[in-house]
Amino acid sequence: MLLYRTQDKKLVEFSDCCICYCINPRSGTGQTIRFAKEKGIEIINLFTR
Repeated sequence: MLLYRTQDKKLVEFSDCCICYCINPRSGTGQTIRFAKEKGIEIINLFTR
């Protein structure tokens, strides 16, 4: 589990925006979205569009 969080944080660090399809905000994808929000990265969730 820790490995995935580390990889997700690295992805967010090197990203300008986050395009995702997140249904459950408590999932791993939801956690990555929270990392991106903390960094001020634009998030485009295709589920809500």
